[in-house]
Amino acid sequence: MAEGDVWPDPPQPCGIIAGTQSLALTNPTSWLTSLFHMIPGPNDGTVALEETKLGASFEADRIQLNLPHTTMASAAEVAPLVVDFLMHGRFQTLGEAQHF
Repeated sequence: MAEGDVWPDPPQPCGIIAGTQSLALTNPTSWLTSLFHMIPGPNDGTVALEETKLGASFEADRIQLNLPHTTMASAAEVAPLVVDFLMHGRFQTLGEAQHF
């Protein structure tokens, strides 16, 4: 683990899936962060979209979904995107997903 609040650089370019649903019943953290405007800009109720950026040399592709932080891993639309990325090194646009 890196020291302080800096994460180490990934060993190879990554695919980033970021959520943009800032308020959700399934995410109690989002209740406070939304009420008190604690996260600037688009966010998933826990992480700001800006915080997901690694820099061009570390990002193979990035996509945003209208999902809250707490349901991202179990959302039906995420698994096919992960498979596409692992097989092809990029995401296929799926439904309301947007490359950014």
